Amino acid sequence: MTGRPIDDKTRTLREHGCLNPRPERVREPRFLDNAFFDPRDLVQVKYEMLRRVREDGESVSGSAARFGLSRPTFYLAQRAYEAGGLPALLPERPGPRRPHKLSAEVVAALRAARAQQRFAKSGTNFKRVGFEHPENGSLLSAFIRLVVAFQPRAFLVENVLGLRDVDDGVQLAFAMEHLRGNGYNVDEPWILDAANYGVPQHRTRLFLAGHRGRGGLRPPPPHETHVGAGSVLPIRGTEGLPNSETRKHLASSVLRYMKVQYGKREQLGRVDRLDPTVPAKTVIAGGTKGGGRSHLHPEVPRTLSARECARLQSFPDDFVFCGPSARQFTQVGNAVPPVLAAQLGKSIRSARF
Repeated sequence: MTGRPIDDKTRTLREHGCLNPRPERVREPRFLDNAFFDPRDLVQVKYEMLRRVREDGESVSGSAARFGLSRPTFYLAQRAYEAGGLPALLPERPGPRRPHKLSAEVVAALRAARAQQRFAKSGTNFKRVGFEHPENGSLLSAFIRLVVAFQPRAFLVENVLGLRDVDDGVQLAFAMEHLRGNGYNVDEPWILDAANYGVPQHRTRLFLAGHRGRGGLRPPPPHETHVGAGSVLPIRGTEGLPNSETRKHLASSVLRYMKVQYGKREQLGRVDRLDPTVPAKTVIAGGTKGGGRSHLHPEVPRTLSARECARLQSFPDDFVFCGPSARQFTQVGNAVPPVLAAQLGKSIRSARF
């Protein structure tokens, strides 16, 4: 089956990154009954949206809706126009489309960005500092700059649900609109629980995906059954395997742990005893000053080792975590479960775009 023929203007707008991906959403009458106004021309649509507010006094929300755009898109366009006039409404020049190797500098930047705990809900700055955090507040922006510069056919970024709520969601919406303005189709974030994909742990995270071209991306279908935590946590532990060091508890702590029921919390130590028949509670990374707090083994009165936490994350036993024990827990807790990551990668690879 052949696609709809593309006229010269559509081709030109697309080549310059100015093709409106959703012209059917423009409801401004002049774009419907006047040949001069073309809803496919994103620069013209944005300019008229700004003019409606600036000269006609229409509200930002009303004007954005009239032109089929969002409030964050309006503010991005307004900022660009005030800084550079009409030419500034043109999208940034895209980077090369062909694959190319990552330099040592870029790899270092990626590693530094990945190590940051910008939106961790357990952190003291959650929802209070947000994108204004002096050290970590630009993580999402840095990721977007890399996407725009390298122009991959598709991208996927994972974070905690706090990314959706921090700063009332404005910055996430800005990020999505900026990516759309640079030629990417970006849908609403996916909210996925790793337990629905064969991981023996409840871990709900936000995934933002986008791609260039036609078609679309969809998350992998969830499994019908869950895997219990006890299936990867034998009573004998994981002695002999890397990262299997366990914490030495006081006798008083062991006595308290012995009384905790499956799925319940030991209030003094604030640790949860896992229920072996259902997925574990989320494995956490902890803050930058210390390692994550592990859960209680379902059958033995002690907290889990980093290896046992890694099993709950679906890591194979031959994957070794380096550094002190606290840093091992941090690495495990920061990771996307490999079993989930593989299904996400397969879903993106099999998509048509």
